[in-house]
Formats: sequence, C-alpha cells, structure tokens
Amino acid sequence: MKLKLVDVETNPHEEEVGTCEFCMSVEMVNEPVFVFKKDNGELVRVKAFIWSWGFYDEENIENIVDFAAYVNEQEFDEEQELDYSWLTNLIYEYKYERIVNKWKITYLY
Repeated sequence: MKLKLVDVETNPHEEEVGTCEFCMSVEMVNEPVFVFKKDNGELVRVKAFIWSWGFYDEENIENIVDFAAYVNEQEFDEEQELDYSWLTNLIYEYKYERIVNKWKITYLY
C-alpha cells in the first residue's frame, strides 16, 4: 500500500503538565495530527503526540516536505495499523536515513 502525507494539523494551546506540585507547569503544546491518504483514497489521521501520566511528548520534523517525499517512496503493508507507534517508528527511520545519507555525502565524497 502506498501512502501520501496530505496535511499536518496542529492545535497549539497552553496546557498544564506534570503529576504533582513539584513538577507541574504550564507548557505550550501543539498536538500534531498527520493526515495520510491511502492509495484507495481513504484518509487516515494519526496522532503525532502522546499524553502519559500528565506528561506530554510530540514528534518534530524539521522539513515536512522532505518527510512527505520520503513517505511517498515507501511501500507499507496493508495489514499495518497506522497509529502513534507506527508513525514514531517511521519518523525515526526517516531521520536515521537522513543522518546516514548526510554522513555519506560529507565523508565519502
């Protein structure tokens, strides 16, 4: 199955984070959601953030256009569940490939 990244939605707002008086604070959060289009036309929304016990984490990509091109080049299993775990793994693979390619260009040529 092929996927195309068609949108990244954000919801920037201030949110209280932390679980106790010692670690509580107010942070700006974006809560990004990546919208992918399957080759059959179906749109799939995947959260790129997680809330866990009052703590917040989100995935960041410097060049979203480059990431979209990377996604277009990939082939995905039809059975694959498109969720936060899948998306974070895809982003880590993308970032790793960029680092390796940058190293090749810098040191091999």
